[in-house]
Amino acid sequence: SNAWTLVGIGVNVNLSPDEFPEELKPLATSVRCLAGKELDRWAVLNAILLSLEAWWERWVAHDLAALWQTLATMDWLAGKPVRVLLPDGTTLEGIAMGVTDTGALRVQQADGSVHFLPAGDVTVRPRGDR
Repeated sequence: SNAWTLVGIGVNVNLSPDEFPEELKPLATSVRCLAGKELDRWAVLNAILLSLEAWWERWVAHDLAALWQTLATMDWLAGKPVRVLLPDGTTLEGIAMGVTDTGALRVQQADGSVHFLPAGDVTVRPRGDR
């Protein structure tokens, strides 16, 4: 099979609070803000890569239950209102309800319908934003 997954992450390492655009200040942070000091970006990258390698080894060993359970506890998006731009150009809005074990984002719309989205550009909507 030619199944594949693409995962992208962005990590703000040494940004200070005043360096974020106004619209991101309530949402964004950096490792520096959390740690209270500037960090070596290469050391942060090394720590991320080592962690990814450990998780990859568990994935390859088929310890998927532990992976999904851990990811669910770290799901910052769950319960938040989202707007998803789908690959076909349409937009779907609702509440993020976690990720399925196949990697699809579960989104519940206001009418109660639940959609499983394998791909899309997700943004968090401020509460009350229509």
